[in-house]
Amino acid sequence: MQTLNRGISQQTGATPPHQPKETNTMTNSLKLKPLASNMNLIDTPDYLVLFSYSTPVACYDKHTYDYYRTAKKWSMTTSRHINKWLDGIQATEQPQAYFDNLLSVESV
Repeated sequence: MQTLNRGISQQTGATPPHQPKETNTMTNSLKLKPLASNMNLIDTPDYLVLFSYSTPVACYDKHTYDYYRTAKKWSMTTSRHINKWLDGIQATEQPQAYFDNLLSVESV
């Protein structure tokens, strides 16, 4: 059985016991942090990006210290995810395209 350098088996997809389940390294610069059911955070060198289900909906810019949220109205659950993560912090609204392009290959 061949093992990838990230510690995940190619054949089974299993995570070895020594790797924490709450943080899985996707690449050297991206980390996935599950926050709640269908609510995840991607930690990059430049941003923290909140995903609701599989959609990026809010972020924190580590260089400008600003928070942004999507202007698009999604489901009530996604709105709860955003509000829970922001926890009262005022965030500037951005079009959904801003978040859709945030983790593009060119920006990572």
